[in-house]
Amino acid sequence: MVKLASLAAFIGLAASASAHTIFQELYVNGVDQGHINGIRVPDYDGPITDVTSNDLICNGGINPYHQPISKTVITVPAGAQVTTEWHHTLNGADPSDSADPIDPSHHGPVIAYLAQIPDATQSDVTGLKWFKIWEDGMNSDQSWGVDRLIASKGKVSFTIPSCIPAGQYLLRAEIIALHAAGSYPGAQFYMECAQLQITGGGNTSPATVSFPGAYKGSDPGVTINIYQHLNSYTVPGPAVFSCDGTLPPPQSTQPGTLIIDSHAHQHVHCAKPEFWCYRRSLRTVRRNRVSNALDGRAPYKSTPTLWMVKAGFTIAKTRAQDEGCFRISRFCGLLGNFWLRQHRLFCESFPGRVTWVYADRLPDSLFGLWLQSVGVNGVWQGQGVGVRVPSANGPITDLTSNNIICNTNFLQPVSSTIITVPAGAQVTAEFHHKSAGYTGPDPSDPIDPTNKGPLTAYLAEVPSATQSTVTGLKWFKIWEDGLIASSHQWGSDRLFINGGNATFTIPSCIKAGQYLLRVEDIALQDASSYPGAQFFMSCAQLEITGGGNASPATVSFPGAYTPTDPGIVTDIYSVEDYTVPGPAVFTC
Repeated sequence: MVKLASLAAFIGLAASASAHTIFQELYVNGVDQGHINGIRVPDYDGPITDVTSNDLICNGGINPYHQPISKTVITVPAGAQVTTEWHHTLNGADPSDSADPIDPSHHGPVIAYLAQIPDATQSDVTGLKWFKIWEDGMNSDQSWGVDRLIASKGKVSFTIPSCIPAGQYLLRAEIIALHAAGSYPGAQFYMECAQLQITGGGNTSPATVSFPGAYKGSDPGVTINIYQHLNSYTVPGPAVFSCDGTLPPPQSTQPGTLIIDSHAHQHVHCAKPEFWCYRRSLRTVRRNRVSNALDGRAPYKSTPTLWMVKAGFTIAKTRAQDEGCFRISRFCGLLGNFWLRQHRLFCESFPGRVTWVYADRLPDSLFGLWLQSVGVNGVWQGQGVGVRVPSANGPITDLTSNNIICNTNFLQPVSSTIITVPAGAQVTAEFHHKSAGYTGPDPSDPIDPTNKGPLTAYLAEVPSATQSTVTGLKWFKIWEDGLIASSHQWGSDRLFINGGNATFTIPSCIKAGQYLLRVEDIALQDASSYPGAQFFMSCAQLEITGGGNASPATVSFPGAYTPTDPGIVTDIYSVEDYTVPGPAVFTC
């Protein structure tokens, strides 16, 4: 085990020379504020290693700021969700770069601080009083905040406390890379500051710390050997501030690093769903079935799947009779994170032998979602109000089934509310993994992020929006969110980033009357053959007012989709272009 740890440490040191990162984009309640807008970003992505340096505050010393420094001050309501986006260089996302957003060897925590400041654009940042508002350290499965940041393509989200005073602040976002932290100086600190105007809020004055000063070289979260099994990890700095004075709930178990002792016979499994690390630089291997397990053990079998393992790790097929088994040329303990879709991960290792990896399919119902509430021009109508919410979050896969209209087996009693929506209004559909809505951190909420695919919204005029019969209705598509080819980001990715919210506009020219709004997520991770695509849909009951006299062309459900549609049978892991199934989006 000592040799394994030493090799891992050597790999971390070798990678440390160039695998850096920069915080360069901020989102407020899911809205992108622009690349390097309102953020003091350096041109160079190198770390700070001296915890006594003023460079530890907002960078910009040994790594001079990009000129001109942005003078934008970003408005953020107290209580808003903000998302920081990190990338390897100032050029932004680069799917061809295996170290984007940061090299995966750079395990460590991700942290966010705030400090009130007279003028968020002032150059002097010394002497400010900082309080920690969020941290993501190490989970019990030995996975790190950095691992989750990589899985989310460089993005992490957290909430601005609702009780702090309004005013101008600096938001200090930070990554601490611990791959070389066995002695001090060794830990690498990456941080940038965004310039905020926080509105609303309250009068709470959090306890504060200073930078430099909040960290010491002797802190156990700063000097640490991460190449061993850690029972726990303490993120350096103060406790996270919360408005009610209690500690926030622990970070949810998200994609985990599976560590096993490669010199002892172990059989380890991780039953948590893993995120898919969606980078084109990753190497793909297709596997049909698992058979002929090690030493004649009974085979693990599962449905056809597609594996992705981080770039740089050699994958080779074994003997011909071991169809579908793949050998990985390093022990599991050095593989870092696997992002496998909807599977338990099995890993067996023996002294002096290769490592083998198997998977066992988990039920689809663990990863589904519901449409549960609707907002009209930003006003939420209530959990389950006016929405036919199914009792289970599993998918529909049969395109010929009437269940594809509005789903089936609704929670009882079905809501009898009809939501009034002016024609031309903006409507937000809120999805969550559980029927109770958001109930706390859940790696599959609003939907498991491996369930890649488009979102769609349809309307159908109906005599009574509360009638139970939904067959024979005429539907027209009013919105879709498919694949952005340049970033390979799907509508489902944007749904996940936006906390389960999808927003679109009711056409202003359609007739007034009662309608059903059918909102749908199509998950394509298994869609290489039919049936494989998974359809998650629910219907909301609307009374549309105002409007005009337009009569859109319509389609029927079932019937609008066919098993041969290229948007339904597709390999999303190689597709460069994608057509959302169904008719074109109606416009006035």
